Amino acid sequence: MAEKRTTTRKSSNSKASTLSRNAAAAPIDLKGTGHGISYPKYDANQYIAPDLFSDSSNAPRMSDAESAEALASIAEKENALKVADANIGLNTLAVGVADSHAKFEGKLIDFATTQVQNAAKLIGYQTAEIARDTAAVQRDTAGIKLEISQQKLEQERLNLAGESEATARLADEWERKKQIQSQRLQALDLQIQEGTRQLGLSARKLNAIDTKAS
Repeated sequence: MAEKRTTTRKSSNSKASTLSRNAAAAPIDLKGTGHGISYPKYDANQYIAPDLFSDSSNAPRMSDAESAEALASIAEKENALKVADANIGLNTLAVGVADSHAKFEGKLIDFATTQVQNAAKLIGYQTAEIARDTAAVQRDTAGIKLEISQQKLEQERLNLAGESEATARLADEWERKKQIQSQRLQALDLQIQEGTRQLGLSARKLNAIDTKAS
């Protein structure tokens, strides 16, 4: 079992080493990346000198003048690309500043919105205060009206009590008058009765005198 595991491990290492060498030797295919840039392929095998002691490279020949002219042209192109790159950086910064400015304006809008909301809250608070004060005035007014009504009721009660007392006094006065009148009538009746009795006595006396005279 140990020999089989060792053999399997060696086989796996050998396959991995082979795959690593093949991957290093094979050119990398970038078609699947979707970068969309056209660029020249470079194969070093085409330009390597197979004989280190002779002019054996397949690289194209170029004179010093051609090389200087080409390098000067490339340097000028590099300058142009550097300017373009600087402008791209400048444009990037400008767009970044514009983005920051837009965000700043957004913050201004948020601030203005908050102010409007606070103003609305203040109006709501002031409206609530007015409603509270109005309710308090209505309550106090109702209390004052109730107190006035109670005072008037008390006054009417006092007036009623006074009228009741006046009525009672008047009733007592009339009762006294009735009693006095009754007493006078009783006295007059007694006087009449006494007068009638006296007349009767006088008549009997006269009759007695007449009887004696005849």
